[in-house]
Amino acid sequence: MNKNILKVYFDSDPIYDQEKEKLFQKIIGLLNKNNCNVVQTIIGVDLGFIDFYGKKAADNLFASKIKDIVDNDIFICEISTITPMLSFEIFEALNLKKPVLALYQESPSYIPDISLLGNPSPLLTLTNYNYDNLEPKIIEFIKKAGNQIPIDRFTVRLSKDLGTYLDHLKTKMDCSSKNEVIIKIIEKFKNEEGF
Repeated sequence: MNKNILKVYFDSDPIYDQEKEKLFQKIIGLLNKNNCNVVQTIIGVDLGFIDFYGKKAADNLFASKIKDIVDNDIFICEISTITPMLSFEIFEALNLKKPVLALYQESPSYIPDISLLGNPSPLLTLTNYNYDNLEPKIIEFIKKAGNQIPIDRFTVRLSKDLGTYLDHLKTKMDCSSKNEVIIKIIEKFKNEEGF
């Protein structure tokens, strides 16, 4: 398996019993076991205030969850008991081009919402699971998600001086482009310095 560590945001229904808590711990343990760093923001810690009720609490919770989605590579959630916030998080992650794994245990009282079942996004994996097949489903998603995460996440802009110098090297090194100059320089470093 790929040894790159994925940053994962995991979320679930905030109201749960001991059985669900054990299940969530198992999910987080499986993610950690499979080269994932699971992250969650604690309400009130990151944003400077600790109101638990009212508008400030809602703003804090909302901002924390958005920050977690933005800061991580993938979003995994357990939606057997889905809330409006979880639905929002799923669609926000998809909007941000993040791979999403929505896990659920189908039961007579729960079948996933049509907005999830009918969603055509290749980034959304909606998976029915049980305790025994949870690990293979998570491993399969991690492999798939690793291929969906963009590698280039920033653009480099050259200063005018550096651009002028690259033009000089382009002529001196008989290259057709500045990119070719940079590639040749990198190769030279690799060969001479043993990078």
